[in-house]
Amino acid sequence: DTMYSSTEKMALGILEGILSKGIEARLYRLPISDMGDIIKEFLDVKGLLLGSSTLNNDILPTLAKFLSELKGLRPLNKIAACFGSYGWVKDAAVKTLEEKAKEAGINIVLPALNFKYVPNDEELKACFEFGQKFALEVKKNGNK
Repeated sequence: DTMYSSTEKMALGILEGILSKGIEARLYRLPISDMGDIIKEFLDVKGLLLGSSTLNNDILPTLAKFLSELKGLRPLNKIAACFGSYGWVKDAAVKTLEEKAKEAGINIVLPALNFKYVPNDEELKACFEFGQKFALEVKKNGNK
């Protein structure tokens, strides 16, 4: 599905940006990745990037489930930023991601990145830069 691959393309661009700044990063795909593994990993990291395509003006169901798990954990000193792709309703998914992250006590450190359909070269460059900016936020906030 195009929306899914759009968000994935964004994620890969962002990941490259983070790695370019010497920060360790890993990409997980819900529902393919095991949620328990992701949560275990999350407890050891400083930052979290949340991405979703927009589905019926909302985020993907597996991501909603993941975020409610995070809320139960009440993680301390974590930072996050959100990104996504959409077809019609521009900010629906990223707004929901940000709200849910804030509800879990996670600090949003960058404005969300949001593109319509498949990101073009310029937008992919913006993804890379978004990753770099996030890496700097992670460095600012100590450890990896």
